[in-house]
Amino acid sequence: MLIAPHVAVGAAIGLEINNPYLVVILAIISHFVLDMIPHYDSGTIHYNEKKLVLDWRDWLLITFDIILAGVIFWFFYRGSDFSFNVFLGAAVSFGVDLIDKVFQIEIKNKKIAFANDRKIPVISAMNKFHEKANYNLNPKYWYWGVLTQIIVTGGSIICLIK
Repeated sequence: MLIAPHVAVGAAIGLEINNPYLVVILAIISHFVLDMIPHYDSGTIHYNEKKLVLDWRDWLLITFDIILAGVIFWFFYRGSDFSFNVFLGAAVSFGVDLIDKVFQIEIKNKKIAFANDRKIPVISAMNKFHEKANYNLNPKYWYWGVLTQIIVTGGSIICLIK
């Protein structure tokens, strides 16, 4: 799942729940549940590769996704009475991917790549769980993954607007 749907769902959780501890728990759970849904992300393009090397398509997708996630977050964060919980939900839901990926980054042939061999046991265990929970969409069905993300993001925005 891209960043924007995670941020939108996390923000919606933060808007609806007044308990920050519960927001954190539900945001983490929501991240893994969203990743179980067929979705499109950079992994879809690089299906079955041992090491994910980012190309221009990945950077374009990442840039668009970060901008969209930032716009969604900022719009609802500023208009919320529970702004801390909105921030917390969005940050934690996105943070699962951030923690999972930041320890994988390496430079390969002057390009940023992601290695699957972990050195930190807690991160390694989380990554294994994350990989098992993640739905690997076949690249020829990428459009279904885009549709599910539009539905998830749009549904979350509708919940946030109410």
